[in-house]
Parts: sequence; C-alpha cells; structure tokens
Amino acid sequence: MNAPEPDHRPYSDLPIASILSFCNMCFMKCSRQNAIYLATHKAFGWRALFVDLLAIAFFFAVSAAKADESRSIIERCKRLPSHPDRMECVFRHGMAAKRQRRYRAAIRLFRHMLAQEPDLPRVRLELAESYFLIGNDAQAEHHFRYALGNGLPRQVEQRVLAYLDAMRERKFWSASLDFSVIPQSNVNRATKKRVIVLGGIPWTLDAESRKQSGLRVNASGDFTARPYLAENLRGHVRLTPSVSATTDGKFRISRLNVEDLSFASWTLTLNGELGLVFLADLQEVSAGVALGHTWSEGESYLWTYGGWLRMQRELGPRTLGYVSLALDRLDYASTSSYEDGWEWRVSPVLRQQLNAWLAATVSASFTWHAIKPKDEAYISGGIGLGLDAILPYDFSLYTGVNLDRTRYQRADDVFGKRRKDWKVTATVRLTYGKFTAFDLAPYIQYQYERRNSSISFYDYDNHSVNIGLTKQF
Repeated sequence: MNAPEPDHRPYSDLPIASILSFCNMCFMKCSRQNAIYLATHKAFGWRALFVDLLAIAFFFAVSAAKADESRSIIERCKRLPSHPDRMECVFRHGMAAKRQRRYRAAIRLFRHMLAQEPDLPRVRLELAESYFLIGNDAQAEHHFRYALGNGLPRQVEQRVLAYLDAMRERKFWSASLDFSVIPQSNVNRATKKRVIVLGGIPWTLDAESRKQSGLRVNASGDFTARPYLAENLRGHVRLTPSVSATTDGKFRISRLNVEDLSFASWTLTLNGELGLVFLADLQEVSAGVALGHTWSEGESYLWTYGGWLRMQRELGPRTLGYVSLALDRLDYASTSSYEDGWEWRVSPVLRQQLNAWLAATVSASFTWHAIKPKDEAYISGGIGLGLDAILPYDFSLYTGVNLDRTRYQRADDVFGKRRKDWKVTATVRLTYGKFTAFDLAPYIQYQYERRNSSISFYDYDNHSVNIGLTKQF
C-alpha cells in the first residue's frame, strides 16, 4: 500500500477535524501551564509576581533580535509566485516556530498573515494560543473572542471558553499605560455666547468664561495584582494614577502659537482598590472598598471612599455580560462640607461578537449625585453603542455613540430654572497594532461632544483629536 499523500491544503481551508485536533492539543498544554502558574503562586504568593516581572523584562530584551529572523522569513516567502503559496509558506514557518517554543517568532508570523487576511480562524486560534503560552492573556483573550466569531463547531467553542476560564483563574497581575495629547476646540466646555440675560439685565461674559480652544495632555496607568488565596478565591489590589494638564486661554489651536503654550491648570488623581475575587465556571464576582484622592494645582481637592461590586459572565460563546455597581462618599477638601455628598453608579455592559472581524458593545449607565446643594444634585442615565472592527494591515477601528440625560433636582439658584441636559458623544478611533515587540499601540481618535440644556448658558459643543500611545503587558 502506498503511503498517503501529505496534506497540502491551504491554511485557510483546514477541515473542522484539524481545528478540533488543534484545540485538544492546545488545551492539554493550557491545563499543564495553568497548573504550573497556580502551583507557583500558591507556594510563593506575592514573591511570584517578581518572577513574572523578570520574565517579562527578559522577553523584551530578546524580542528585537528575534524580529529580524521573522522579517527574513517573510521576505523569503514573498518570492513565491502566488499569494496562497506565500501565505502557506508563512503559516508553515509559524507552526514550526511554535513547535520549537519560539512563540514570539510565531506571533509575528501569524500577525503578518492576519494583517493580509483577517478572516482566518485557524491562524487566529494559533495566534491566540501563542499569546496564551507567553502569558499575554489580554491579547490571547482578544484573539480568542474574535475567533469565536467565525462560527466554530460547538466542541471548539467549548474549548475556547475553557481557555478564557483558565486565563481568569491564572490572572495574577496586569498593567496598562496610556499617554495622549488632545487638541480641543472647547477645552473649558463653555458656551460660545457673549451676552447672557439675568433678571432681565444683559451681562457680557469675559473671554475666560466663553468657549476657548486649547490643548490637554493626559497620562494614566492601571496596575492590578490578584494574589492566590484559595482554589477559587483571589485577592484584589488595584492602583490607577492619572494626571492631566490644560493650556490657558492664550494658546489657540488655529494659530499654533507655541510661544504661548503654558498650562493653566493640572490635576493629579490617585485611586486605589482592595477586595476579593470569587471565581466560578465562566464567571467571576469581585467586591471591595475604594479610596481616591484628587489634587488640583498642587492642593488637595477631593477625597472619595466607598465600596464596589463587579460581575462578569460568559452568556454564550459569543456573548459577554458585565455589570459594575459603586457607592462613593464625596469629601471636598478645599470647600466647606456644604458640597459633600454621595454618588451611586450602576453600569451594565453587553459585548456580542458578530463575526470574525466585528464586535458590538451595548452599555448603559445610571448615576445619582446626591449632595447638599440641591441645585447641583442630579440624576443621570445614558446608553451607548460601540463597534470594534479588525481591519487589514494591522489596523483596528472603533466607532461609538453615547446619549446621556441629566436632570437636576432643584431650580438653578442663578437662573431660577430647573436644569435638564441632553448630551451626545460620538467617537472614532483608529489603532495601529504593528508594534508587537513591546505591545505598543499608537492611535488617533476624533471625538465630538454636544450638550443641549434647558438653560442655554450650559450649552456647548467640542471637537477633539486624541493622539496617543497605549501599552499593555
């Protein structure tokens, strides 16, 4: 009997049995690696976090050299005559690198393929597992969820959900950084009216009280640790610092007069959380306490402290549900206790993977801002819709719109009318994910805001362009 011919079918037409075989093999590795993670953190607790940090630093140190090897392979494959042959060449080199445990090299090759053709389920599964095996769970989850949008067989879907469960179980720390520069047409969110009428008398507003263009610079971070406490129980320690600075009225975007660039105000906020995380099949529940402090112009401005509860559950292979509840006490340090009060917030979110390249997010929000000055106390609610799309050439596009309604509890003391606001926000963000060596993601974002109020003095609109870098590891 002759030996069977080798399987040379294209990477994009691998049969379902091949994907099933892939998932069985990967999940065995997933289980073994997860057992190692759990054993390490159970034995060493907080000290295991330093081992993770050293491993991350090592991978960053060698990734630049490995990138040259991947580029050389891609260039060799480009010499083949047809596009399917070139893609098959890259895929086979990626699989070879993965078998040799050179996962970062495999990641670069798989990402190159998906940049050409985003709708390749087998390649995206291989990419997701490679990210999982180097411990980059944020990217692994992202690509597993988009792979689910391909309409995989039920057995494969269950394997992918098991991966997501395993990542929740082994998530012991995470960190993200963001830096952005934001030119804005109305940096102070003020009216463009020059004259307002109070008590039948016209008043002329000075320049600082009217709409001004300007520049805002933001930097923020999010650092979370979840130490092992028991099989289905983790600790939760989170720190989220942020700083923002805004130019004064002398700087005009239209004139680009850099000589007048000076920052009139800056704000520093430091928030912390302490709590517990309860893990179960396809879900997690976390609860705890929070403390925050805001400084404005170097002086203490606001203290916040309270409690929070968050729940996340896989509602189906393509559907993720999330809800957050929070209660904060507001203590303004720079004013009398007259403005102190409470704030309740509820935010449910539903994410649906529509297909292999598009995901939709539907969100709602409710806020009750209960403070002593009744003309400043309010209740607000809003809804939002967002679409995330994966585009060719390593681009991704987010478009979203939010509509908010705010009702104040009493007539405004100055205008003698009860304030009721509508606010609409539209956002478009384009991200370029090419810089995979250090997970750098440059992006540009346009946002339009418009508020219409029953008191026209509070009407405003604002155009802003956000240019920044995001890093997650």
